[in-house]
Order: sequence, then structure tokens, then C-alpha cells
Amino acid sequence: VRSRGVLVDDIDAVIDALEQFRQGGDLADQLILARASRAGALPVLSFDQRFSRCEGVERLPDRPVSS
Repeated sequence: VRSRGVLVDDIDAVIDALEQFRQGGDLADQLILARASRAGALPVLSFDQRFSRCEGVERLPDRPVSS
């Protein structure tokens, strides 16, 4: 994030996401969660079972596959 030519919109959210990523999370999911948390836009809704275990994330029910 400190590389030349890289513009970071919310450095604190990126740092939080990287910390969670280090603990085994998905970087994109963690960045979404960090940004939503800072914006007061919780819960984050997700179909991802693993991500939904994070505080501030609510799992959506699986939808049946239509044929």
C-alpha cells in the first residue's frame, strides 16, 4: 500500500483487512467488512459460510438452483 503509484482510499481499512487476512481470512471479504464497519453499514450480507462467521457479517440463505 505504500508503493509508488498505488492510491489507497482508506488506509486504516486496508490495514485492518490485512490483519484479518493474516489470520486466515479472504482479503477482499475483509476489506469489504472493514469499509462497511467504518461506514456504519453493518451487517454485511453474504452467501459465504466461512465469511459469515466474522462479526458483522450475516449469512444469506442458500437459494435453490433453478433448472
